[in-house]
Amino acid sequence: MATPFVPVPFPVDRTGACKSLAERECEHQPPESTFSERVVIPWGEDMLDGSSTVLEGEGRVRDSWVERPNTPTLLGYEILEERAKFTVYKIHVTTAEGDSWVIFRRYTDFCRLNDKVKELYPSSNLALPPKRWFKDNYDEEFLEERLSGLQTFLESVTSHREFVKSEAVRHFLCLVDPPGPFDSLVESRAFCETLEETNHRLQRELLDNQREVDALKKILEEKENHFSLLVKKAESLTLHTESSEDHCQQTEMTVTDTNPHKTETA
Repeated sequence: MATPFVPVPFPVDRTGACKSLAERECEHQPPESTFSERVVIPWGEDMLDGSSTVLEGEGRVRDSWVERPNTPTLLGYEILEERAKFTVYKIHVTTAEGDSWVIFRRYTDFCRLNDKVKELYPSSNLALPPKRWFKDNYDEEFLEERLSGLQTFLESVTSHREFVKSEAVRHFLCLVDPPGPFDSLVESRAFCETLEETNHRLQRELLDNQREVDALKKILEEKENHFSLLVKKAESLTLHTESSEDHCQQTEMTVTDTNPHKTETA
C-alpha cells in the first residue's frame, strides 16, 4: 500500500520519449527491493563496475560532453509498502536535446552510485545525506531534508564531465536506454502525474491571464466611457457657444432695426 506522493513544487515539462530498463535489469534486483521491478531499478556491482562494456543493443557510449544531461531534479518521494516498507525517490531527468523521463531510485541506489564514483575517482568530494539508524526513517521532515541532500548530490555528480561519462552514472540516470512512459503501470502513472501537473499549471496561467484580460477590458471600457463623456461635453459646449454667438448677432440686428431714426440723426 502506498502513501500519498509528496511532490516538490517545480514546473515540469514532460516532452521526451523513453524506454524501460526493467526487463533488462530485473535480474540484478536485490532481495530487499520488493516493490515492482520497474519502480526502483537497483544497481548491482556488475552494473556499476565503471567498465566500458556496453550491453547488446545499447550502442557505444559517445564521449561528447554535449551528452551531459541537465541537472536531474528530484520531484518528491513516496513511501511504499508491499512485503516491506521503503521509500523511493522520483527523479526527472532532462537531456541537452530536450528529451526527458522520470525514474525511481531508493536511497541505497544513491549509496551504491556514490561508492562506485568514489572508487573510480578517489579524489571526488561527493557527499550523501547520512543514514539514520535509531529514528523514524519515514518522518516527513527527515525525508524532506534527505530529498534536498540527494538533489545536491545529483547536482555535484552531473557537474563533472568524467562522472557523467562513467557507466555507473549513465545507468543510474538511464542515459543509455531511457524508460518509456507506458512500459509499466508505475511509469504510466508517473507520466500521467507529470501531465496533470503541467495541465494544472497551464490552467492556472490561463486563468490568471484571463483575469488580467478582463481587468484590462474593464479599464479600457472605463476609459472609453470617460472619453465619450468628454466628447459629449465638448460637443455640448461647442453648440452652446455657437448658440450664444447667434443670439448675440440676432440681438444686435434687432437693436439696429428698432432705432433707424437714431442712426439717421446721427
